[in-house]
Amino acid sequence: MTRLLIILLFTSSAIANIGNQKRFSIDIPSNWQMMKGFYGVPFTFLAPGSTATGRPTIQVIPSDQAEFKIDAKRMKYFDSKNKKGKEIWLKEHDGVLLKYEPMQEIKVGSQKMYITRSVYKVKSNTYDSKRYYTFCDGKFFEIRTMTNLVHKDAAIKNKKILESFQCK
Repeated sequence: MTRLLIILLFTSSAIANIGNQKRFSIDIPSNWQMMKGFYGVPFTFLAPGSTATGRPTIQVIPSDQAEFKIDAKRMKYFDSKNKKGKEIWLKEHDGVLLKYEPMQEIKVGSQKMYITRSVYKVKSNTYDSKRYYTFCDGKFFEIRTMTNLVHKDAAIKNKKILESFQCK
């Protein structure tokens, strides 16, 4: 079980100690809100704005997973399961999947990550949702970003914030 021991929110950095000396840091704008345990997600960072238009969001989910094995077969299985799950969720919320990009390996800052992306529409809002997976310092992390495409610069801000992610 993961225990959260300490969280310090600075003007532009969040540092989390997850236990067993596993920590991460991420630089977030000082006007963003950090929520611990929001809808069961350990770390959620919300941009300022209205929830009616979907505030840009970054979520960091640490896991106790001991290793991260990914190969072509696992990627294909994950993509199939992830896409189907997204379509089911969208159907329940009267939405439609506009674009799905299968998992691929990328480098973000100094971290090797895997990313999958979906663009979808719910009511009159169009969202860009990305999931990043990385394994560093003996800890597996899933990092999710979501932006409403109404916010023109949000994807650029999210990318900059994501590039600051470090295991400590």
